[in-house]
Amino acid sequence: MVKEKKYQFGGFEITILILFIVCILLRFTSNFYFPLEYVRNSTMTHLRIDSLLCGVLISYLYHFKFDLLKIYSIKYRYILAIMAFGGLIWTPFIDPVMSFFVKTIGFTLLYLSFGIILVVFLLKNNINYLLDKMFSSFIVDWISKIGFCSYSIYIIHTFVNTLIARGNIRFQIFHSIYLQFLITTILSILIGMFMTFKIEKYFLQLRNKYYPSRI
Repeated sequence: MVKEKKYQFGGFEITILILFIVCILLRFTSNFYFPLEYVRNSTMTHLRIDSLLCGVLISYLYHFKFDLLKIYSIKYRYILAIMAFGGLIWTPFIDPVMSFFVKTIGFTLLYLSFGIILVVFLLKNNINYLLDKMFSSFIVDWISKIGFCSYSIYIIHTFVNTLIARGNIRFQIFHSIYLQFLITTILSILIGMFMTFKIEKYFLQLRNKYYPSRI
């Protein structure tokens, strides 16, 4: 019987894992010494970049070590499912702004859980067919576009919220917080899509011109 060959982490994976550890240690330090810095402890790059790096790691494994990713995902699928469920089950019950747990371990559990779910979607051969059948192709396509533009939407939404809020204070445009939420959401999505498909795409084309993709 041939023994399964154990995977040896390369320099890239080790670097990412070290940064994971550094980020969570920084979160503990910052939240312990500066507990009242609610916004900073939730948004500062050096405290949250591990979430982005998780996506980078998944992308690296998917494009360059796909077979390995698939083998381990199938082998440990039940353990991964339990981890994903356990890492998200607490989210409806804890206020993220005030919670020391959320802003330290909680952020780690979130990106690990959603990372596992992302891998499941990536490895499922007929995922598009299943989603279209369940929700309709129109809804799936629009949610996919919003997901594709999510970073631009995330970047611009605070500005949109602030602008609309200040305008509403001055001109009393909205008399319903629900209508204000709807308008700011729609504007954030539309502006985020413009940023992605026009501005970001332009600079990505420049990058690909001088530094072609290895994929």
